[in-house]
Amino acid sequence: MKSRTVLSILLSAAAALLCAACSTVPPKPAEPLRVGFTPNYPPVCMERDGMPDGLEIDFAKALCKELGRPLELVELPWNQQIDTLLAGRIDIIMSGLTATPARSARVRFCTPYMTNPLVAMCRAGDAASLAGPDELLNTTASVGVLDRTSAEAYVRHHFPHARIVELSRRSDAPLHLMNRRIDYYVDDFAAVANLLSAHEAQLAFLPYPLQGQNLCWAFRPDQTEFRQQCDRILARWKKSGELDAMLVRWMPYLADLRSE
Repeated sequence: MKSRTVLSILLSAAAALLCAACSTVPPKPAEPLRVGFTPNYPPVCMERDGMPDGLEIDFAKALCKELGRPLELVELPWNQQIDTLLAGRIDIIMSGLTATPARSARVRFCTPYMTNPLVAMCRAGDAASLAGPDELLNTTASVGVLDRTSAEAYVRHHFPHARIVELSRRSDAPLHLMNRRIDYYVDDFAAVANLLSAHEAQLAFLPYPLQGQNLCWAFRPDQTEFRQQCDRILARWKKSGELDAMLVRWMPYLADLRSE
């Protein structure tokens, strides 16, 4: 009887020690959120002083705070973003990506955070010579586009008579216009507004949208729960005004447009 009592005491003590040891094990740290981005689209996604910066970087930091996960930024070539996402090497694309039908066949997009129509930019003296968008679409002049973007796809489909010039960098567009290498440059509104801000005297944008577009974050098709979680976070940001505050921080002209 005594041996059984001693054994019971020893087992109870061992169990207590095991529970105490388990209680001191720190919780497993949260997995980093691997965010794919391409810094070629100021002010939406860019580098400044060698560091990632811009609207999408602010979004990524705020999203990680909401999720309670550390941020891991993964810089990618623009044309490798979707392939890298589908291969599972990143968790989300936050890079000023336009939701197009072609891309929607491969990835899933969350609720848009911004409307961003395609517009055209030209030399300031030429802006008044066009009567409207139909005349622009039928132009025989040179039209510049950024390679492998929704603007390039649109221009190739809707500008049947134009000479299309592919640019490798957005920042080259103003110089090409001013040196008459191209006559128009087509891109989304945020990109054109950023380019015009440094060349207001020499360049102008044509005040009619060519095609409506939305900027969104992209997910793999199997990430339904995570995508819905991000949709809920975006909805809270919209309701609280946090989304507008981040947008206006990087694109102050949006505040003027919304007050009109």
